[in-house]
Amino acid sequence: MITLPGVLSGQLLAGASPLDAVSYQVLLLFLVVVADLMLTLLITQRICQQFFNSEAQLRQF
Repeated sequence: MITLPGVLSGQLLAGASPLDAVSYQVLLLFLVVVADLMLTLLITQRICQQFFNSEAQLRQF
């Protein structure tokens, strides 16, 4: 997972209000967490479809 501390520090150095800068940082962190969660669920689903049949038995290759 990545973090983007540059958003917060960049906005503060540019003169934005601290509350706005923190709000954007929290929003960005939330979006990264949601994207990671969605990708994890998608990969897990694809792995289960590939290695297990409809009766939850391990496929024989």
